[in-house]
Amino acid sequence: MLRSFIFHLRYFYHKKLRQTHRISHKTLEFVCLLIGATFVALFSFGFAKLADIGLEFNAYWSAKYPLAVWIVLPLGLAFLTWFTAKYTPYVGGSGIPQVIASINLPYNGYKTKLVEFRQTIWKIPLTFFAMVIGASVGREGPSVQVGAAVMLAWGNFCRKYNFAFRGLSTNELIATGAAGGLAAAFNAPLAGVIFAIEELGRGVMLRWERRVLLGVLAAGFILVAIQGNSPYFPAYKGATAIPYLYL
Repeated sequence: MLRSFIFHLRYFYHKKLRQTHRISHKTLEFVCLLIGATFVALFSFGFAKLADIGLEFNAYWSAKYPLAVWIVLPLGLAFLTWFTAKYTPYVGGSGIPQVIASINLPYNGYKTKLVEFRQTIWKIPLTFFAMVIGASVGREGPSVQVGAAVMLAWGNFCRKYNFAFRGLSTNELIATGAAGGLAAAFNAPLAGVIFAIEELGRGVMLRWERRVLLGVLAAGFILVAIQGNSPYFPAYKGATAIPYLYL
Protein backbone atom coordinates (compact mmCIF):
# COMPACT_ATOMS: atom_id res chain seq x y z
CA MET A 1 0.00 0.00 0.00
CA LEU A 2 2.81 2.36 0.94
CA ARG A 3 4.75 1.50 -2.22
CA SER A 4 1.70 2.19 -4.36
CA PHE A 5 1.21 5.54 -2.67
CA ILE A 6 4.87 6.50 -3.22
CA PHE A 7 4.65 5.40 -6.86
CA HIS A 8 1.58 7.55 -7.53
CA LEU A 9 3.15 10.45 -5.65
CA ARG A 10 6.26 10.30 -7.85
CA TYR A 11 4.12 9.97 -10.97
CA PHE A 12 2.09 13.09 -10.18
CA TYR A 13 5.25 14.98 -9.18
CA HIS A 14 6.98 14.30 -12.50
CA LYS A 15 3.78 15.02 -14.40
CA LYS A 16 3.39 18.41 -12.72
CA LEU A 17 7.09 19.11 -13.28
CA ARG A 18 6.70 18.47 -17.02
CA GLN A 19 3.60 20.67 -17.16
CA THR A 20 5.40 23.48 -15.33
CA HIS A 21 8.36 23.21 -17.71
CA ARG A 22 5.96 23.28 -20.68
CA ILE A 23 4.22 26.38 -19.35
CA SER A 24 7.48 28.17 -18.63
CA HIS A 25 8.79 27.31 -22.10
CA LYS A 26 5.64 28.69 -23.74
CA THR A 27 5.90 31.81 -21.61
CA LEU A 28 9.53 32.30 -22.62
CA GLU A 29 8.66 31.82 -26.28
CA PHE A 30 5.82 34.33 -26.04
CA VAL A 31 8.15 36.86 -24.39
CA CYS A 32 10.74 36.32 -27.14
CA LEU A 33 8.00 36.79 -29.74
CA LEU A 34 6.99 40.10 -28.16
CA ILE A 35 10.63 41.21 -28.07
CA GLY A 36 11.01 40.40 -31.76
CA ALA A 37 7.78 42.27 -32.56
CA THR A 38 9.09 45.22 -30.55
CA PHE A 39 12.30 45.24 -32.57
CA VAL A 40 10.29 45.22 -35.81
CA ALA A 41 8.10 48.08 -34.57
CA LEU A 42 11.08 50.15 -33.41
CA PHE A 43 12.92 49.71 -36.70
CA SER A 44 9.78 50.68 -38.60
CA PHE A 45 9.25 53.69 -36.33
CA GLY A 46 12.84 54.86 -36.75
CA PHE A 47 12.60 54.30 -40.50
CA ALA A 48 9.43 56.40 -40.67
CA LYS A 49 10.95 59.27 -38.71
CA LEU A 50 14.10 59.21 -40.84
CA ALA A 51 11.99 59.21 -44.00
CA ASP A 52 10.08 62.27 -42.77
CA ILE A 53 13.38 64.06 -42.12
CA GLY A 54 14.57 63.15 -45.62
CA LEU A 55 11.41 64.55 -47.23
CA GLU A 56 11.59 67.75 -45.20
CA PHE A 57 15.25 68.24 -46.09
CA ASN A 58 14.49 67.69 -49.77
CA ALA A 59 11.65 70.22 -49.65
CA TYR A 60 13.99 72.73 -48.00
CA TRP A 61 16.96 72.56 -50.35
CA SER A 62 14.95 72.10 -53.55
CA ALA A 63 12.88 75.20 -52.75
CA LYS A 64 15.99 77.22 -51.92
CA TYR A 65 18.03 76.00 -54.91
CA PRO A 66 15.49 74.88 -57.55
CA LEU A 67 18.04 74.66 -60.36
CA ALA A 68 20.21 72.30 -58.31
CA VAL A 69 17.54 69.61 -58.66
CA TRP A 70 18.59 69.08 -62.29
CA ILE A 71 22.11 68.20 -61.11
CA VAL A 72 21.62 66.58 -57.69
CA LEU A 73 18.86 64.15 -58.67
CA PRO A 74 20.50 62.47 -61.72
CA LEU A 75 23.94 62.35 -60.05
CA GLY A 76 22.40 61.03 -56.84
CA LEU A 77 20.49 58.31 -58.69
CA ALA A 78 23.65 57.31 -60.53
CA PHE A 79 25.51 57.06 -57.21
CA LEU A 80 22.69 54.99 -55.66
CA THR A 81 22.68 52.63 -58.64
CA TRP A 82 26.46 52.16 -58.50
CA PHE A 83 26.58 51.73 -54.70
CA THR A 84 23.70 49.25 -54.60
CA ALA A 85 25.08 47.11 -57.41
CA LYS A 86 28.59 47.05 -55.91
CA TYR A 87 28.03 46.83 -52.16
CA THR A 88 24.39 45.95 -51.43
CA PRO A 89 23.08 43.91 -54.37
CA TYR A 90 20.31 42.26 -52.35
CA VAL A 91 18.54 45.48 -51.29
CA GLY A 92 17.57 46.60 -54.78
CA GLY A 93 13.84 46.81 -55.45
CA SER A 94 10.87 47.77 -53.35
CA GLY A 95 11.25 45.04 -50.71
CA ILE A 96 8.00 43.08 -50.96
CA PRO A 97 8.99 40.98 -54.03
CA GLN A 98 12.27 40.14 -52.29
CA VAL A 99 10.42 38.82 -49.23
CA ILE A 100 8.01 36.77 -51.35
CA ALA A 101 10.96 35.34 -53.28
CA SER A 102 12.74 34.40 -50.04
CA ILE A 103 9.66 32.55 -48.77
CA ASN A 104 9.28 30.65 -52.06
CA LEU A 105 12.95 29.72 -52.42
CA PRO A 106 13.92 26.18 -51.36
CA TYR A 107 15.84 25.67 -48.13
CA ASN A 108 19.45 26.15 -49.17
CA GLY A 109 22.29 28.61 -48.68
CA TYR A 110 20.62 31.28 -50.83
CA LYS A 111 17.19 31.24 -49.18
CA THR A 112 17.83 34.08 -46.73
CA LYS A 113 20.21 36.16 -48.87
CA LEU A 114 17.48 38.66 -49.73
CA VAL A 115 16.54 39.17 -46.08
CA GLU A 116 19.97 38.95 -44.47
CA PHE A 117 20.12 41.53 -41.70
CA ARG A 118 23.56 43.00 -42.46
CA GLN A 119 22.56 43.59 -46.08
CA THR A 120 18.93 44.55 -45.60
CA ILE A 121 19.66 47.19 -42.95
CA TRP A 122 21.25 49.25 -45.73
CA LYS A 123 17.72 49.73 -47.02
CA ILE A 124 17.17 52.42 -44.39
CA PRO A 125 20.06 54.85 -45.12
CA LEU A 126 19.82 54.30 -48.88
CA THR A 127 16.09 55.07 -48.87
CA PHE A 128 16.78 58.14 -46.74
CA PHE A 129 19.42 59.35 -49.21
CA ALA A 130 17.05 58.72 -52.12
CA MET A 131 14.38 60.85 -50.44
CA VAL A 132 16.86 63.63 -49.74
CA ILE A 133 17.83 63.93 -53.42
CA GLY A 134 14.18 63.78 -54.52
CA ALA A 135 13.82 60.25 -55.88
CA SER A 136 10.31 58.85 -56.20
CA VAL A 137 10.58 56.20 -53.48
CA GLY A 138 8.73 55.28 -50.30
CA ARG A 139 9.51 53.52 -47.05
CA GLU A 140 6.54 51.11 -46.94
CA GLY A 141 7.93 48.36 -49.19
CA PRO A 142 11.42 48.60 -47.66
CA SER A 143 9.83 48.39 -44.18
CA VAL A 144 8.47 44.95 -45.11
CA GLN A 145 11.93 43.67 -46.07
CA VAL A 146 13.56 45.27 -43.03
CA GLY A 147 10.92 43.76 -40.74
CA ALA A 148 11.53 40.31 -42.22
CA ALA A 149 15.30 40.68 -41.74
CA VAL A 150 14.93 41.89 -38.14
CA MET A 151 12.60 39.07 -37.08
CA LEU A 152 14.68 36.44 -38.87
CA ALA A 153 17.89 37.65 -37.21
CA TRP A 154 16.20 37.66 -33.79
CA GLY A 155 14.68 34.25 -34.41
CA ASN A 156 18.02 32.77 -35.45
CA PHE A 157 19.60 34.23 -32.31
CA CYS A 158 16.92 32.69 -30.10
CA ARG A 159 17.17 29.33 -31.85
CA LYS A 160 20.97 29.35 -31.64
CA TYR A 161 20.89 29.67 -27.85
CA ASN A 162 17.75 27.49 -27.52
CA PHE A 163 15.60 30.27 -26.08
CA ALA A 164 12.59 29.85 -28.36
CA PHE A 165 11.25 29.38 -31.90
CA ARG A 166 12.44 25.79 -32.31
CA GLY A 167 9.03 24.99 -33.78
CA LEU A 168 8.92 27.93 -36.19
CA SER A 169 10.41 27.54 -39.65
CA THR A 170 12.46 30.16 -41.44
CA ASN A 171 9.47 30.95 -43.67
CA GLU A 172 7.28 31.63 -40.65
CA LEU A 173 9.85 33.94 -39.08
CA ILE A 174 10.21 35.85 -42.36
CA ALA A 175 6.43 36.11 -42.78
CA THR A 176 5.95 37.29 -39.19
CA GLY A 177 8.57 40.02 -39.51
CA ALA A 178 7.48 41.11 -42.99
CA ALA A 179 3.79 41.37 -42.09
CA GLY A 180 4.71 43.05 -38.81
CA GLY A 181 6.81 45.57 -40.74
CA LEU A 182 3.87 46.34 -43.00
CA ALA A 183 1.49 46.64 -40.05
CA ALA A 184 3.88 49.08 -38.38
CA ALA A 185 4.60 51.03 -41.58
CA PHE A 186 0.92 51.67 -42.30
CA ASN A 187 -0.15 51.86 -38.64
CA ALA A 188 -2.63 49.07 -39.41
CA PRO A 189 -2.21 45.84 -37.38
CA LEU A 190 -5.13 43.99 -38.98
CA ALA A 191 -3.91 44.88 -42.47
CA GLY A 192 -0.62 43.17 -41.62
CA VAL A 193 -2.44 39.93 -40.88
CA ILE A 194 -4.42 40.11 -44.14
CA PHE A 195 -1.23 40.88 -46.07
CA ALA A 196 0.52 37.90 -44.52
CA ILE A 197 -2.28 35.50 -45.41
CA GLU A 198 -3.11 36.84 -48.88
CA GLU A 199 0.34 37.71 -50.24
CA LEU A 200 3.10 35.99 -48.28
CA GLY A 201 1.29 32.66 -47.95
CA ARG A 202 0.27 32.43 -51.59
CA GLY A 203 1.58 29.28 -53.27
CA VAL A 204 3.65 28.12 -50.30
CA MET A 205 2.88 26.08 -47.21
CA LEU A 206 2.82 28.31 -44.14
CA ARG A 207 1.37 27.28 -40.80
CA TRP A 208 -0.63 30.25 -39.57
CA GLU A 209 -0.17 29.46 -35.91
CA ARG A 210 -1.18 31.76 -33.09
CA ARG A 211 2.47 32.71 -32.66
CA VAL A 212 2.76 34.03 -36.21
CA LEU A 213 -0.47 36.03 -36.08
CA LEU A 214 0.27 37.32 -32.57
CA GLY A 215 3.69 38.49 -33.72
CA VAL A 216 2.15 40.45 -36.60
CA LEU A 217 -0.52 42.02 -34.40
CA ALA A 218 1.99 42.81 -31.65
CA ALA A 219 4.29 44.71 -34.03
CA GLY A 220 1.38 46.82 -35.25
CA PHE A 221 -0.10 47.54 -31.85
CA ILE A 222 3.30 48.30 -30.30
CA LEU A 223 3.80 51.04 -32.89
CA VAL A 224 0.28 52.35 -32.17
CA ALA A 225 1.27 52.48 -28.50
CA ILE A 226 4.45 54.42 -29.36
CA GLN A 227 3.13 57.06 -31.75
CA GLY A 228 -0.63 56.89 -31.20
CA ASN A 229 -3.45 55.70 -33.41
CA SER A 230 -2.86 58.28 -36.13
CA PRO A 231 -4.26 57.57 -39.62
CA TYR A 232 -1.79 56.77 -42.36
CA PHE A 233 -3.54 59.15 -44.77
CA PRO A 234 -3.97 62.52 -43.02
CA ALA A 235 -6.59 65.12 -43.87
CA TYR A 236 -5.88 66.77 -47.21
CA LYS A 237 -4.54 70.31 -46.78
CA GLY A 238 -3.40 71.08 -50.29
CA ALA A 239 -4.93 73.16 -53.05
CA THR A 240 -8.57 72.59 -53.87
CA ALA A 241 -8.47 74.27 -57.29
CA ILE A 242 -5.64 74.21 -59.83
CA PRO A 243 -5.80 76.71 -62.71
CA TYR A 244 -5.38 75.27 -66.19
CA LEU A 245 -5.30 71.70 -64.87
CA TYR A 246 -6.37 70.40 -68.31
CA LEU A 247 -3.01 71.55 -69.71
